[in-house]
Amino acid sequence: MRTVPMSLPRLPPAPSRGADASTPVAVAATAGQARERAGVFAGLGAAPVRRVRTAPRSVAANATPSCGARLLQIDAHTADLASALAHVDDAAAPSPGQDPQGELRCRVVLECMRACAGESYTADLAEVAAIGGLHLDASMSTPRLKLWEGATDKAIVVVLGFSGTRLDAADDLLCDMKSQLAQPHVNMLDERLPTLGKVGAGWQQWWQSEA
Repeated sequence: MRTVPMSLPRLPPAPSRGADASTPVAVAATAGQARERAGVFAGLGAAPVRRVRTAPRSVAANATPSCGARLLQIDAHTADLASALAHVDDAAAPSPGQDPQGELRCRVVLECMRACAGESYTADLAEVAAIGGLHLDASMSTPRLKLWEGATDKAIVVVLGFSGTRLDAADDLLCDMKSQLAQPHVNMLDERLPTLGKVGAGWQQWWQSEA
């Protein structure tokens, strides 16, 4: 059986496997060539538009500040707590939602109260800073009780807290054990001051003895 040699047409080279098939390729063409190529497809009468993807813009540089970012930063150590308290306690004052200045004063009170509460565990009175324009009265303060007062305004802030439970102090351990039982809070400083609901019995005894 004789074999007859046949001449096969040469195929174009296959694309390289290293190239990413999903990567778009831009081909330069004149407007006339583009229209001629577009006429091959039915329903297309306009030249294809080459879409250019612009580089992403920095969001941080042109971002609109959120509501939280627009709020002013309040320095509790230099704020005027006495005037803010007077405005908040004024029953005739408009609600904070209707008065932007009133809302700001409420934030001053909250930030100052947070700063005062942060000093409740400071045992060294020399390290307690002035807050809200009020200075610490060291003569009336103890490691568990802090009292701030204004030089001219009739404003006093009292914070009761602990420096921590000392494992070698029987009174501290007994206080923790008694505090497992909750009792209604009684404010010994002034009956007009708000109560705290139910608190630990041991802690309340400490507060009353310090007051």
